[in-house]
Amino acid sequence: MSIEKDENMILQILLILVIFVAVSWYSHMQVERWGLPSFLQYRPFNCKICLTFWLLMAVYGAAWLILGFKVTAIGGWIMAILNAIAMKVDQKQKTVDINTYQIEKEK
Repeated sequence: MSIEKDENMILQILLILVIFVAVSWYSHMQVERWGLPSFLQYRPFNCKICLTFWLLMAVYGAAWLILGFKVTAIGGWIMAILNAIAMKVDQKQKTVDINTYQIEKEK
């Protein structure tokens, strides 16, 4: 009986990773490559961080409601929150502060 539980847990963890990779790829392609129709030019669709976060939350929630995978949903939600925080920090580090740029340019 415990072997089936262990196999089910491993499958749920793999499902978390597969969903994460698929949704991250889709949101990147949607925002960065394919572009959006004019009626979707507002958040959360035009912001990669927002789109990724909300799609992950929705898909993991659906996995819980439809398939009954509670571990997948909770683990996925934690992963979605950590991913959003990491993407926000990465975005802030890549952004140039205009005041610092102007001061360095004047020197």
